[in-house]
Amino acid sequence: MSGFKANPNLSFYKKVYVLIMVILLSAIIAMPLLIRGGLALGGRVVIEEELLEMMLTALLLAIAYLISRQYERKLRENQKRIAQLALEQRRLTSSLSEAFQYIGTVNVEVSELQNLFCDLDRYPQSKNDFKNMLCILGDKAMALTRSDWAIIRIIGLDQLRTLKECRRGKVNAEASTLRISNRAITDEEKIDGLCIIASRQRSPYFKTVCITGKSDLPAEARRMVEAIAGIAEMLFLIFSLQCEKRD
Repeated sequence: MSGFKANPNLSFYKKVYVLIMVILLSAIIAMPLLIRGGLALGGRVVIEEELLEMMLTALLLAIAYLISRQYERKLRENQKRIAQLALEQRRLTSSLSEAFQYIGTVNVEVSELQNLFCDLDRYPQSKNDFKNMLCILGDKAMALTRSDWAIIRIIGLDQLRTLKECRRGKVNAEASTLRISNRAITDEEKIDGLCIIASRQRSPYFKTVCITGKSDLPAEARRMVEAIAGIAEMLFLIFSLQCEKRD
């Protein structure tokens, strides 16, 4: 924000006004002593003392009026400038608030990702390991979306079969009885009341999605759930490769 500088002309006008007022008031006070019976101009025109005092007084008032108009004009300019500065200050304050909010959101996302990787401190060695890891990811998705349930499903794209699935939720949650066709998921159909978020990776062999009952998720939560689906897909790929090696 640019600095506000007071106009130096205001101080100059004030000094000039005070100086002229002192001179004219001194002249008005000393006029009876300097003029006796009027002031002769050119031997013909005589200006009476009272008239001269009136003229000086009128001149003083005229000067005061002109300077007051200058004050009013400068005052309006300063008020307009102050209003502009106030508007700019509000805009900058709003921008700073949004920046701090964004930084806080990013910090939360980083913290959640760190927690995800801390909980998954090894690769799946067995079916139970892989199942437990999917359960951890499902619980994380529930917490992030503040939903009563979450489903992580891995779909084979060749025959649209469910390769792996984990359903997490509270007792009697909707996830235990919910039926969603794999065709609807792969065709990216919108289902009322559900949020279906797929992994960012586009594998030609399988698709991993996370399904929750919160359809109005903010962008930050969607990115986190997308990361969870990506981690689940990565774990499934590692688990599949290990199974092929053992076979």
